[in-house]
Order: sequence, then structure tokens, then C-alpha cells
Amino acid sequence: MSEIHIHTLLLRDAATQTIANPGASHCWHRLKDYYLQVDNELVKKELVEYLLLQTPDEGVAGFLRSTWLASMLNDDTHLAAAVLRRLIRTGWLRFWCLPGPVYWAM
Repeated sequence: MSEIHIHTLLLRDAATQTIANPGASHCWHRLKDYYLQVDNELVKKELVEYLLLQTPDEGVAGFLRSTWLASMLNDDTHLAAAVLRRLIRTGWLRFWCLPGPVYWAM
């Protein structure tokens, strides 16, 4: 079995475990290790698309997914979207969007 094939199999196994337990940070760390070992960009792209479909974007799992995507893709778009969703859900976005110094009087 070629080394390239082994890395792909290990990546697939790590992805399966991460999807099964997306709130466990050690799964995302293991996935990162195997993701970095794979050289095939098509495999990596398909994995990212699959993770986006199979893992939640809310809560701890969503935070871990967003930080993993930001780190692996070198793109903070997913992380910014996660922060925005959290701000909207908690009401903090309304607080920070009030005009002028009015929000200090709250």
C-alpha cells in the first residue's frame, strides 16, 4: 500500500471520528494532523465540503469546526460567520449596533 493511500485512509478515519464526536477537540486536532499529511488538494477540498455538511455550525462543535477551517484553509470567513451567529443569537449584536453613546446608558 502506498504512503499516499495510507494518509488518505487515516484522514478518512479521522474525519469519521470527528463527525461522530464534533464537540471533542482531540478529534479536530487528530484530523488536522492527517489533513496536513495529505498532498491531494481534491481530497482536501472534498473533505472540507463533507465536514461542512456533516458537522454542526452551532455550539462548541461549531466553534471547533470554525477554528479548524480557519486554520486549515487560512481563511477566517467561517470563524467570522460563527462569531456573527453567536452575537445575533445572544443579542449582543443589537447592543453594539445601537447609535452613538446611547448603549452606555443601558
